[in-house]
Amino acid sequence: MDDVTLCFSESIDDASLDTMMNLGLDKRFPRGYAAWEEHRKQISQHFHGTLTERQAETQAKLEQDLANIRTKLWEAVTLEVLKPFP
Repeated sequence: MDDVTLCFSESIDDASLDTMMNLGLDKRFPRGYAAWEEHRKQISQHFHGTLTERQAETQAKLEQDLANIRTKLWEAVTLEVLKPFP
């Protein structure tokens, strides 16, 4: 099978690829499948790492923004409560 080349579209979806693997493509082209699987794992790990990093950054920003909002709200309420008292 070394003289056979199998080419897929770069936009193939996971469901289609899973179907082909279930039909035995991974057994017919083990090296190509192994290389593809390694690339897929690396991409997935990178994506999950980036997602986790962005979620942590967003969480930190939201916590900081919430602290700022609480401070400003406290100041506004205090000023309104003290307005009647000169």
